[in-house]
Amino acid sequence: MDGFESILKKSNAEIFISEVRFAECPIDSDGTYTRSVVETGYMIRTLKDGRLGISTSNILNKEAIKKTAQQSVVSSAYAEKLPKGFSFTDTGGKTSVSGIFDNRISKDMDTLTVELQQECKQIARDSGVMLTNGKIKLMEFKYTIMNSYGIEKTERGTYISAVIDSKADTKLPLAELSSTYIKRMYHKNDFRSWLKTRFDITKKCVSPQKLKTASYDLILSPSVAGPILLDTIGYWASGKSKLDGISLFEGKEKKTVASADFTVTDDPTHSNAPSTFSIDMEGTKTKKTNIIKNGVFSNYIYDNKYSSHFNTASTGNCKKATYMGSEKIYTAGDFSGMHNLSIKQGTESLESMLAGFSGIYIEAVGIPSADHETGNFGFELRNAFFVDKGVMTPVRYAIYSGKVQDLIRDTQTLSKERETATDSMAPEFNSACITPYFFIENQKISAAK
Repeated sequence: MDGFESILKKSNAEIFISEVRFAECPIDSDGTYTRSVVETGYMIRTLKDGRLGISTSNILNKEAIKKTAQQSVVSSAYAEKLPKGFSFTDTGGKTSVSGIFDNRISKDMDTLTVELQQECKQIARDSGVMLTNGKIKLMEFKYTIMNSYGIEKTERGTYISAVIDSKADTKLPLAELSSTYIKRMYHKNDFRSWLKTRFDITKKCVSPQKLKTASYDLILSPSVAGPILLDTIGYWASGKSKLDGISLFEGKEKKTVASADFTVTDDPTHSNAPSTFSIDMEGTKTKKTNIIKNGVFSNYIYDNKYSSHFNTASTGNCKKATYMGSEKIYTAGDFSGMHNLSIKQGTESLESMLAGFSGIYIEAVGIPSADHETGNFGFELRNAFFVDKGVMTPVRYAIYSGKVQDLIRDTQTLSKERETATDSMAPEFNSACITPYFFIENQKISAAK
């Protein structure tokens, strides 16, 4: 930390330092490369005359640190005027904080990626499917917060992610499936079980039938529901969207916004989710925050900046955009974002839900995303089944569209099983949704033209 402490003595400043180490390798049959990278970057925020200046760098020598600090002070003159209530986190002294991490990932990262690659290939062969694309990635990340109040906190964690595209090895019309696995810890049996389940689904999707335009009862998998809920609930509950006046929860505080069975918490304490931290990226202690409880909107989430606008305390939700590279960490700046969007599970198993179900079970779609300002979504069914009392027939060539507001209001049943889902286009994005399967009635499905 040499070179930083003098800055903190001279200015009202905060320093965020991020250190990232990751290893990755492909899992398709033709890939042979492996990659191991270490990246470090830092952000200096300076509060001067009620304005917050920001500058970043990934060069860690005294001259570069000094220049970055000077640029931070200069940029403050052009920044917005913040409320008088804004300040950096104050804990009354130095505090050492350590998060949850997996020692095997940390110690054996380079060799473990190759082992996992071989594991994927072997299970694929045993299951009779082909791996067409994807990669295994293991990461260890650490960030340190220092500021002029004297705090010095460090948080550390790891995660394993696998993005897999598989197809059935058959002469019949191909069945393809894209899957994402992301966990904080590595447990071999859990990973193998997930792989086998995904490969079984791949094989079941051979020769799908075309659906007719009609209204159906639906069961949505976590890989479908999770990303669209992150896109919307995670955004509407943020202090930023509230300040911008575009939160769809505005004016609905303590009012019903979802079904009575729908309870959502931001949970940074979950033992096996990617965004589990004891401090946020300003050094504020994290905590569980109820967002929606039994269908009623309860709370927004804040970092120091947005909490100051509403004369309230930070909820420990300062986030950076991503851990993937020092430049990307900082270009989006700070925002009040979710850690782990945790949706309370129901009491009925997925197997039981399917046994008495007549409708469409949607396992995967093209790109599961929703517009965060309107809640609108629309995507192509990729891996879906028409279910009639437990008998499953693969279907495809259809579009499901709607609004997230309607989905959470009309949900009838949530499964007792839950899975972790994240942004399918960027699984390293440091927020996750821990969600059950959704049963929702009378939804329109349009036949693809």
